[in-house]
Amino acid sequence: MRIDSSTQSKELYVIRKQQEQIQETAKTAEQAQVQPLKADEYDKANPVGEEAEGVYSLSHDESGNLTVNYKPTAKSEAKSESQKNQQTEQKEQKEQPAQSGGAAPVTSSSDDDDDELEELKEQRDALRQQINRAADEETKQALRVQLQSIELQIAMKSAE
Repeated sequence: MRIDSSTQSKELYVIRKQQEQIQETAKTAEQAQVQPLKADEYDKANPVGEEAEGVYSLSHDESGNLTVNYKPTAKSEAKSESQKNQQTEQKEQKEQPAQSGGAAPVTSSSDDDDDELEELKEQRDALRQQINRAADEETKQALRVQLQSIELQIAMKSAE
């Protein structure tokens, strides 16, 4: 079998081009001086930081399976307790006006007039929705009384 000289020269040309590309790639990589990514570091002196909500740990259960355990910090437990208390207070406040049949008490402050006005408008919209959903006429009438009271408060706040 005889190889043509033109075929050999083509193959040599391709090989040389590939070698040049490899060398250029190596040069550009050196020039770029790629910095490695910074990894998170574990601080043994302070394993649970100020901002930590809890600590995760690995352990094995009775059958030898790997499990992930979560232990909240005292800070996060206190935070979650205060959030739970606030949520229950808010629920009680929302339920209280509906049970008493009167309008929700509104406190007055010159700094918060806009906020109070928005809150009253939201209460008005909620009452309108309750009126539309109410089945019996007696409930609708009680809700209409509350709605009139809130609309009067809105008119007074708007006039101020």
